[in-house]
Amino acid sequence: VSFLKMLSLKLNTNTVQFFFNHATESFPLFTEASKLIVHPENMVRTHIRNLTLNVYRVAASEGNVREYLRTNSNGFVVLEKLAYWLRDQSNILGRFLQVNGGTIMAGSHSPERIKEMANDVIDETYYIQDVFSTNIPGVQAKLSDSMLENVYFPVLIDGLRNIHSNGGGEVDGKSWGPDCCVDGDEAGAHGRGAMGSLLAMFLLTQSLLVLNSKRLSSAI
Repeated sequence: VSFLKMLSLKLNTNTVQFFFNHATESFPLFTEASKLIVHPENMVRTHIRNLTLNVYRVAASEGNVREYLRTNSNGFVVLEKLAYWLRDQSNILGRFLQVNGGTIMAGSHSPERIKEMANDVIDETYYIQDVFSTNIPGVQAKLSDSMLENVYFPVLIDGLRNIHSNGGGEVDGKSWGPDCCVDGDEAGAHGRGAMGSLLAMFLLTQSLLVLNSKRLSSAI
């Protein structure tokens, strides 16, 4: 990861020819980085996201790289992974908050862990805004559509209907806690998803405050 980061710092409009092969439409530096974009370790994610931002910034003034990111399937992988990661982390955060009576349990469900998870989601939102700010039209549109399709419509906007607001307790005689339905198989039996209305409103508000995308905000 450190080596990839070091290479990205050398990346500019003059050196990009050594990393990007226009003839074969291959960009190993970006492709390898995309495999780690949602790594479980925060430090690794930070390094890789800084690397990808360097690529996007170079692409803003380098036509071949820009076209690769706008049209090549490898260029879309990063954007889709970002949307999937944000979707999953939002749902996991919702599950962590679903504890009996809305209380916080000790151990892995401590307030510190929940705060850490919430900060990860918010940090992701700022990173997405950094990608938007590179002003690459095809990238902006693809990222907006991926976010709407995988995060905002199915998770956050749908979560506004769940008035349980991530409190715990029982639904139809069945317990509902942070370890319940983590694979989603039993969610229908409880009649509600992971995302409660208050958490959904909080995350939507954060998104609208941070993200500067007319395509996304108009759809929401």
